[in-house]
Amino acid sequence: ETITLTGNGFETENANYVTIEGFNIQNSSGHGIFVGHNGADQSENHHVIIRNNRISGSYSTGITLRGSKDSRIEFNEIFDNGKCSGSTNCADSGITVVWRDTGAIRAKRNVIANNLVYSNGSGYPENGDGIAIETGTEDTTVQGNAVFQNYDDGIDASIGGGNCNSNTTNLNAMIIENLVFNNGGADPGDGEGIKVSTNCGGNHKIYYNVSFNNKLGGTNEDVSDLTAPGNLYYNNTVYGNQSANNRAGITIDHRTTSPLSRYPKIRNDLSYGNLGNGDIFFNNFPTSGIKVSESYFSNNFFTTTRNLDNAFSWGSDYYNSANASFRSWSGNPNFSGPNLLPYPATLITIPSSGTVQQKLDSIRNQTKNLFGLQSTSTAIDKGTLISGSHCSQSDDVNPNQTNCYHWKGIKPDIGAFEFSGTVQPVVCGNGSIEGTEQCDQGNNNQTNGDGCSSTCQIETGWSCTGTPSVCNRNPV
Repeated sequence: ETITLTGNGFETENANYVTIEGFNIQNSSGHGIFVGHNGADQSENHHVIIRNNRISGSYSTGITLRGSKDSRIEFNEIFDNGKCSGSTNCADSGITVVWRDTGAIRAKRNVIANNLVYSNGSGYPENGDGIAIETGTEDTTVQGNAVFQNYDDGIDASIGGGNCNSNTTNLNAMIIENLVFNNGGADPGDGEGIKVSTNCGGNHKIYYNVSFNNKLGGTNEDVSDLTAPGNLYYNNTVYGNQSANNRAGITIDHRTTSPLSRYPKIRNDLSYGNLGNGDIFFNNFPTSGIKVSESYFSNNFFTTTRNLDNAFSWGSDYYNSANASFRSWSGNPNFSGPNLLPYPATLITIPSSGTVQQKLDSIRNQTKNLFGLQSTSTAIDKGTLISGSHCSQSDDVNPNQTNCYHWKGIKPDIGAFEFSGTVQPVVCGNGSIEGTEQCDQGNNNQTNGDGCSSTCQIETGWSCTGTPSVCNRNPV
């Protein structure tokens, strides 16, 4: 049985091993659910579970964990909160995890999983995130949520760099397997899909998310702290983001003085059809003097070779147009769904009834039907095996591995969805780059010596682009 509370939510202090479950909280005059401290009490909150609640219309944040440890927020539906957005001191996200500044009590090892978080925030600039991982947090997991139509960013793990110290850092967030779409309101600075920074912290892991049709970029990070580790971006699908305000599908903003240890690692990401600065944009990066290895940047997929060249200007050796040495790809990834730019906001239908799990399943199935790979996709088997992320063996050899991301075929696929069907045989000469082909001119590709060999490999001294491939000799 669901209990409805109107006008007041929950506020708990010194709450340990407590479960809050099965409430419908409407129009709270403060937070929907608040776990933490507002006074001088130095005790900690830990092992609080907030599960299967419906929270809407709160003046402030839907759910806040303040200085909590080892707590879980799961299977909640959190929407239309943050009615205080006209105030500069407003806390108006759907879910917020933050330290308790009095006593410097950090929030650690909290989990936000399998929630529906949408339509939060009502108009104050830079406020109204779906999920906000803020100052003084550590080892936060954000997994399997659907986050959409929020006024500011979908998931924001970015904090300012001022007064950064060991208490205020935001470290080691795991942002994985989330669906983030249609975020961004009227203000020019609002609307990233997933926003992280290493201004005061870092070492965030951004894996297997799908971020699409957000107002600004699909993912965005900026850096000023030169001591924290870099972030990891693996196997994300980033599509059709509007990329307003000088953004791109993937935007990385660094100081030119950043040491190599501060650089992000971007591997197996599929960024396609993004507007503005395109699929990937590096700002303030040196254009010479640094050559990162393929362990930092490789096996990604973009719309055009322009995006490859944009990344190459960073100094990465993953792609060299002079000798046609490819470790990343461009072209049409052949998604399962229609190739619409931009995607209409109504393309994902949000179920009006059912449990949170049923609604999540529907949204996940619709998203996979849009961004899964067809059997002809060039992105199949083009990824690289990443230690600590992927299983060590293909499911074709050993399907029973645990605590790792499964894959099939020769190598993992690029993007968030591993193709699980039967891959069509590679045909050299059909004008489409498939399998291990580097080029394909069509016309059965019978001739050697024209840049693309009879086995669809780029010949020495040539560069080939497009489908069907057009090949030209490299300048001497």
